[in-house]
Amino acid sequence: MTFTRGQIRSLSLSGTVSVPAQFPELGELFVLPCTPDGRLLPKGKSNYVLRVVQRSSVKTSITRNFLLDDVAAVFLPANKDRVQLEKGQWLLGAEIGEFFACQSVPKGASNLGIAYVPEAASCLMQVEVGMTAAESAEYYPPLPGDRSIDHYRFDCDPCSGYSRPPVLE
Repeated sequence: MTFTRGQIRSLSLSGTVSVPAQFPELGELFVLPCTPDGRLLPKGKSNYVLRVVQRSSVKTSITRNFLLDDVAAVFLPANKDRVQLEKGQWLLGAEIGEFFACQSVPKGASNLGIAYVPEAASCLMQVEVGMTAAESAEYYPPLPGDRSIDHYRFDCDPCSGYSRPPVLE
């Protein structure tokens, strides 16, 4: 039995999240080398990452980097102003690397699209935010002991950052 391209796409998208997450928002997509020689990557993994840059506002951008082998699919819409998942180009599996390898984008331009990545895929995320000094002094990333990191852990005192022993009843 052979599957249709639509069935393969459905299978590929199962268990994935879209990046950017809010449809119909698009990200700038780039394929870049990860390391000079790839020796530090897990055995059998490609030496490339898919970079998705999401520009939320003129003050904020979020860059997410995924190992290319972890990307299940990429959607490039036919019309960037009116995104419809039925109209555009779907890249599945190895097609993603092949497309970007022979892609020549004019200087200052980028591919706009949506990446679909398995929920548990590794991601290196970088956030750039323009803000005042006072705002930046109040900002902090999630710290150890913060309930936003492990919100199912109830034996943690979020004020101290240290675990407390469970209360026995």
